[in-house]
Amino acid sequence: MDVSKALSAVQFLREVPLSELHHRAPLFELWSLPAGQALWMEGEDAQELAVLLSGTLAAEVDDRAVGQVRAGELVGEGAAFLRAHRRIASVRAATDSVIASLRSVRLRQLRREGSPVYDALLSQALVCMARRIKESARHITRLAQGDMEAPKREDTSTAVKMWRKLVAGRPGNRPPPVEPLLRGLPGLHDVPDNVMKHLCALFVEEPMEDGQVICMQAENADCAWLLAEGELDVLRHVSGTRASWLTTMGPGDFFGANALVDDERRGASVVAVTKGWMYRIDRNQFENPPPLVGNVLHEAMLATLATQLERSNRVLRAALDGPDEASLLRSMSHLNSFDSRDVSLDSVDLAVTFEGTLDAEKP
Repeated sequence: MDVSKALSAVQFLREVPLSELHHRAPLFELWSLPAGQALWMEGEDAQELAVLLSGTLAAEVDDRAVGQVRAGELVGEGAAFLRAHRRIASVRAATDSVIASLRSVRLRQLRREGSPVYDALLSQALVCMARRIKESARHITRLAQGDMEAPKREDTSTAVKMWRKLVAGRPGNRPPPVEPLLRGLPGLHDVPDNVMKHLCALFVEEPMEDGQVICMQAENADCAWLLAEGELDVLRHVSGTRASWLTTMGPGDFFGANALVDDERRGASVVAVTKGWMYRIDRNQFENPPPLVGNVLHEAMLATLATQLERSNRVLRAALDGPDEASLLRSMSHLNSFDSRDVSLDSVDLAVTFEGTLDAEKP
């Protein structure tokens, strides 16, 4: 099989010039996997990502099926882009499959040389990560029992008041500056000042009122927010008019990120429980950032999503093991938590790196 021809047939690589794919094809290795054969095993060293050219792969955690990878999708992207030390899932061929493997060192070469192949792989990695978070969240929802009434946009007196906290006064006349908040996100702590200036310009300040419904589950989504001041509750509808509380967010938490990388609807509702401030970034700004910050912003978002996916998978694993409801809720409260030490941008090539947090439980 001709590697460049096979890659050019992959949907997310079709915008890459054929001459560039032909030039970069030697960096990829073609592997054929008969049905049942393992590609990677959970816990082993992670050294590459793969593009599935044909067939279907199955992902397993603790010998439990957690998802499938279909032809044209990426697998192992978190380990490659974020330099994770080990695989967090086993991957096997569910049917006879062919993959194009790219080692992490060659991925970094593509970045250093400014290849559009890297940009296409990074964009697809974001899409894959967002989808996996939603899949994990759906599993958790099926295991959770709704113990609250779901919020409604037109209801500001009954359901919303369940999460409202009385706070004296109004938000300050000006929100806290956005730069320290951005530097607290995974991957952005050490970004150079000139790059950070352009990043800050992408975020627009927004006040919020206590009881305000910021977004509703199943609504169309085209933006995300960085919470600057105040608190927000995250709720997921379970069945009918019932919802489960997932977590309470505070300053520095970033939410709604899936909306930046896919066209799916909101996966949860968010309600303000105090007055405060947020910073909004629209999908158009995210997809078309200034050239200086494009990769930095997208890599940092991938790191944020990967952190959330790892936490979500921990909750799912605990739920599958059959914990009591209180334990499950305590686990769910960590879904959106992270700090700037989770990942950092390498000072040489700005590739995002994990710093051994896959096993660490954050308070």
